[in-house]
Amino acid sequence: MFANFFWHSGSEAKIHWIAWRKLCKPKVEGGLGFRRLREFNEALLAKQAWRVALSPDTLLHAVLKQKYFPNSMFCDANLSHTPSFTWRSLLRSRELLVAGLRWRVGDVAQLITENKWNEELILAEFETCDANCILSIKLPESNLKDELVWHYEKRGRFSVRSAYLLSCELAHESSSAEKSRSWSFIWKACVPLNAQLFTWRLCNNGLATTANLQRRGVALTEGCPLCDTIEEDIKHVMLLCPLARQVWALANLQWGVISRYTGDSEDWVRGSFHSLDNREFEFFLLVCWSLWQHRNFKIF
Repeated sequence: MFANFFWHSGSEAKIHWIAWRKLCKPKVEGGLGFRRLREFNEALLAKQAWRVALSPDTLLHAVLKQKYFPNSMFCDANLSHTPSFTWRSLLRSRELLVAGLRWRVGDVAQLITENKWNEELILAEFETCDANCILSIKLPESNLKDELVWHYEKRGRFSVRSAYLLSCELAHESSSAEKSRSWSFIWKACVPLNAQLFTWRLCNNGLATTANLQRRGVALTEGCPLCDTIEEDIKHVMLLCPLARQVWALANLQWGVISRYTGDSEDWVRGSFHSLDNREFEFFLLVCWSLWQHRNFKIF
């Protein structure tokens, strides 16, 4: 539904030029930051699981504990023989909750039994080398209590936002390689939002050129609407078309940089970003956007 809205699909079927999974990635990773409903729903459920696990004074905790985990903690509870829909949903989100929980150590009472370390629990919860270090520490004197906190917020309180991001990471939607290649250069450019969105589509090969339309099964006999070239792809629109060459000549930008197109639009735009100063790069984006707008005005 969201994808149809974004691509302006009404009663007619419209082409979705870029995959929905790509659109759901954060802007800095090359997407548009749309929420994936499955992961967002899991984050909302994890918030309720947080309440059940860490708010023993609530009615919700009391009711569920009495029925489903009277002799254990929520994180160790089983599904049971006759689980309700609510209980099933909470347990589905428990993996996400557990992935984000950490112990904040106070008087380490949870790790101590009879004035000594609970060796069995420590060995189960920590790596062997860490467990051995803990067991060698003299017990401190402190009035603070141990508590479970949410690792992905500074204050240790659960947030749906950080849980959603964690859920996406657990679903393998983001890789470290993609994160290291930031797309901020598009969204930080001082150009109109429409120009930024155009640049994003340009980098993702999501423009409705005749080459892309034919690749998606649209039968076309026309080529470039400006020069009647049979094959109209992104490189032709931006560089090879006679009109584009005239525009770049008047733009007075470094042609050696602008003409360095090897077939990958993203690499072309990134290369221009790294080779031009900020004002030149913003002008470069506006020229590209203007070329595409002029091409569309010619057609429509």
